[in-house]
Amino acid sequence: MAAPSGGMIESEKPLESWKEIAAYLRSGARTCQRWERELDLPIHRLDGTPKARVFAYKEELDRWRDTKLKRGGTARQALSPERARRRRPLIAAASAVCLLAVGAFVTARVFFLPLPPLPESRPTLAVLPFANATGEAQLDVWKTALPDLIITDMAQSRIVNVVRITDLYRGLKELGLEEADRFSDNDLVKIAERSGADRLVTGTLSRVGRGLVVSASVKDQKTAEAPRSVQAALRGVPGVFAAADDLTRGIKRGLGLAKADLARDIDRSVSRVSTSSPQAFLLYSQGFRLAGIEKYREGIISLQKAVELDPNFALAYKYLWRCSINTGRESDEKTYIRLAVDNAGRLSEKERGDVATLFFRNYEKDPAKEQEALRRLWRYHPDDRFGGIQLMAFYREREDWTNMRSAAEQGLAANRKEVIFCDGLVRSYENLGQGSRAEEVLDEFIASNPDHPYLVHLFDLKFYHHLLHGQTDAALKVLDLLDSRLPNTGDRVAFATMKAIAQIYRNDFPAAEAELRGLLSASEPRAVIEARLLLRDACLLQGKIGEGIGHLRWVIDSVGKADETLRRRVSVANVRYELAYLLRLTGDLPEALGEVEAALEVADQLPRSTQVSEDRLEAMKLKALLLLEMERVPEFEAEAEKVRQLVDQGNSPGRKKYYVHLLGHGELRKGNARRAAQYLWRAVDILSIPGVNLDGADPEFLFSLGMTYDLLEGWDLQAQGVYEQILLPTVNRLHKGDLYVRSLYSLGRIHEARAGSQGSKDEEIRVDRAKAAGYYRRFIDFWKNADPLFSAELADAGRRLASLNSR
Repeated sequence: MAAPSGGMIESEKPLESWKEIAAYLRSGARTCQRWERELDLPIHRLDGTPKARVFAYKEELDRWRDTKLKRGGTARQALSPERARRRRPLIAAASAVCLLAVGAFVTARVFFLPLPPLPESRPTLAVLPFANATGEAQLDVWKTALPDLIITDMAQSRIVNVVRITDLYRGLKELGLEEADRFSDNDLVKIAERSGADRLVTGTLSRVGRGLVVSASVKDQKTAEAPRSVQAALRGVPGVFAAADDLTRGIKRGLGLAKADLARDIDRSVSRVSTSSPQAFLLYSQGFRLAGIEKYREGIISLQKAVELDPNFALAYKYLWRCSINTGRESDEKTYIRLAVDNAGRLSEKERGDVATLFFRNYEKDPAKEQEALRRLWRYHPDDRFGGIQLMAFYREREDWTNMRSAAEQGLAANRKEVIFCDGLVRSYENLGQGSRAEEVLDEFIASNPDHPYLVHLFDLKFYHHLLHGQTDAALKVLDLLDSRLPNTGDRVAFATMKAIAQIYRNDFPAAEAELRGLLSASEPRAVIEARLLLRDACLLQGKIGEGIGHLRWVIDSVGKADETLRRRVSVANVRYELAYLLRLTGDLPEALGEVEAALEVADQLPRSTQVSEDRLEAMKLKALLLLEMERVPEFEAEAEKVRQLVDQGNSPGRKKYYVHLLGHGELRKGNARRAAQYLWRAVDILSIPGVNLDGADPEFLFSLGMTYDLLEGWDLQAQGVYEQILLPTVNRLHKGDLYVRSLYSLGRIHEARAGSQGSKDEEIRVDRAKAAGYYRRFIDFWKNADPLFSAELADAGRRLASLNSR
């Protein structure tokens, strides 16, 4: 027989047909074929495809049979097949009962018994390219493919972490070592630092006699101990899978792990979590490595050849899906990820959880199956970064802060340096009303990770935490602390704008404008744009609508002339939406409608993943309200229906507030104030305060409800509560600052009316008059320099205040 491809020569003559294999095992050919499917009988094929000619090695068959015999397995029956066949009719029923009982027992153990806890500390491995010491050029392809097999095998483990192939390859490329197969001690130090691994695995393919041996060496970067070595025989191209399995087991045994942990670790044969075709794996290895350095089209060609050889190669389908996303091949995306899900039995639990979660979230839109996939992944791998992040996202979209907190706590316990879990835990505590615990988590993380590369983000969170609780002085101190600790780090534009935001929240507009005007002369276009956007917010709070419109028009014009980098950073859709909001205040409804339609047109050009977003729904809501105010009721109803359909497509029940809010305004337009109040209250009840961004909830939902309560006789207490909530720091004071100021005016009128009502006691009258006067003063102070369009409200507030002061 010709030597298998790859240039390897056999050390013994194999069994070359099912007939020879069956005779050796003293069984029937069909029984052996069933053992291959169900019991991992080590059968090889010349080219790795299902229809190719089979062969097997006696040594491997002997080892398989010995293993099954030790476990009391089916192979024992192969020693006396004739006797087994004679007894079969007599024991068929009993066997069926036993099988059902055993099946039930195994199922119970797999699905209901708890998995063992993860070890407190787990080594992290980086498996580097192997050296080819044979001098045979045809073996060079296995220098990276064999380590990739070991990484694929090791990725199943619950007790060992392994650096993923693409992450490792990118790191080696950054160090200029992507073509290396031998590494100096200095190289190993750099690789360990870059990859975060504490154990590095190097290896060599060498020839011993006529056979091949793979040697792997495990070096502990934290100790001066000599590297530990393991070996595995490599019997032909198909033998790479058995060799990888042997090396994986040997490497894990050499790590000093507890025997109980090793015994209960997940460790399926690598051919069962990838492919049984060596050629398909070679093509897969080449394909995702090309994708890892963004050569997606070349990667697709290689991966497509891999699935032609093995149509059930789920890992290859997964990377074809990823490549399709990165090359804009939308028609192929769902096809490939569905094929990966359909063949999920050929994936490790980690890979299966990854694929199933994203498929049921982004393609099938099945939240129940998405949650099932995440829970399964989280059960097997409660330390998995991807699983933890996706589980947090699942609960975050549903504003389920209790379950999000649990996922974040578990994720942070297993990934103590991972900022995203700290972020999720802080946001969960804030939305659960446990602000002090949120601050403790932040302080603990910062203290434990003083040199963390994302420390700036944590200070940002701490800044918004203080704003959220009305502690503007403390928020400014956080910025001073950040400036002193990280003088050469961070975004200076963001630093200045955050300082201005704190000044706006304390109503110190001169200080905020001074900070922002310092950015207007900056050479960096983004600095000027950020300054003008915040100046617009300050203008809105002061009733300077014309000036705010000027800032936004400047931004739109500048971004249109800017380079691609700046256009990606500035959301023109959001700027046009904000311009439409200001134009609506001036009464120019047609131009406002034109701007919001332009905003939606820009949003339509964004990637699909961003289309069902809060910003898009906010723009659609504004368009519907403008149509309603222009008496274009049928168009309003059509737009409201579009909002409903878009909300139903998403995974966040909280987004239903946009549609319910529109229903309320529709009833209000019909004169049904009581029914409108019911809808608007439902929208407020759905509203998340402070929300996931920790910069406050949208006050428009509250203001619409308060305005409707004003129309209902005897509902002044309810209206008062709603307007008072708008004044809380947990509700956003930016973007819609006019509603904040108008709430002051409305509260003044409520307290003034109550002071004049019959039956009030003298002390109650005095308190209500004092409160009314206070609210009017604050209203006038905000809008004392407002545009003429607010002159009527200002004059009315002035008259009312004068009347109250004269009593």
